[in-house]
Amino acid sequence: MLERSIPKAFGNMVALVHLDLSHNNLQGAIPDLTKLSLLRELRLSNNQLNESLDNVLGKYSKLQALDVSFNSFKGVITETHLSNFSSPRMLELSFNSDLSLKFNPDWVPPFYLDIIGLGSCKLGNLLTGIIPQSIGDMKRLESLNLSSNHLSSVILPSLATLRFLSYLNLSDNNLSGKIPTSTHLQSFGASSYASNRYLCGLPPLKRCLGDEAPQGPQIGNTHIEGNIQEHANSHKHLWFYSSIAMGFIVRFWRVCGSLVLKSSWRHAYFQFLERMGDRLYVTIAINMAKVLRNFKTHC
Repeated sequence: MLERSIPKAFGNMVALVHLDLSHNNLQGAIPDLTKLSLLRELRLSNNQLNESLDNVLGKYSKLQALDVSFNSFKGVITETHLSNFSSPRMLELSFNSDLSLKFNPDWVPPFYLDIIGLGSCKLGNLLTGIIPQSIGDMKRLESLNLSSNHLSSVILPSLATLRFLSYLNLSDNNLSGKIPTSTHLQSFGASSYASNRYLCGLPPLKRCLGDEAPQGPQIGNTHIEGNIQEHANSHKHLWFYSSIAMGFIVRFWRVCGSLVLKSSWRHAYFQFLERMGDRLYVTIAINMAKVLRNFKTHC
């Protein structure tokens, strides 16, 4: 585990493309890495870095992936800082409590962002604090974390159009109204929307007004459906046992009926039984004689 500051030697590794220093005990500022012209991915999450993040974003605009979550970065980030990135794929700024984010409501995030995390940052200057409508234009967005902010108003239907979204966290905000109905948004579960007092529409969240189905007809329908099912089951059982009985009767009369109607078959059948009886009698007599003879011999 690395301790204290990030070694300055990393700034001389000009061929470095990916640098991951996550989960260490790093503190202070990021050293000058501007010589690393090939650097495309920088991961510094879960440390104690605490410099001004707006300076960092200005230096490394060629990065495609930047993760500085769970640190102590500070400063005020605007849409200008993020728009300067040439081709970002992942931007994770979550859980930097001294970091403020101020975006104009008409700002359109880069369409090629796959992951954007802004959870537990100070989100401001969004007029009424709504989630920007333009976020629905990020069609390839895979992860969105806006938790622990002060977002208000409703969840816009544009979020339902993000078909690649595999992670969503809007918890701990002031969102209200009904979660837009779509298979995609409902698949995230209640934890993605928790601690939004006036949000409704997904268990165990409260029901929205008008969602309650009338109870009387439901009970009646359930009772009727139960009776129909029970009636159908009784018919199935009756048909099953009737089939067994019918099969037994047919087979019984197929044998016995032929003996009653055909005298030649009847005589042959009884002669067969007599022969079998004679053979059985002779076999038993012979075996008994052998047993007695052996018994007398041993005595």
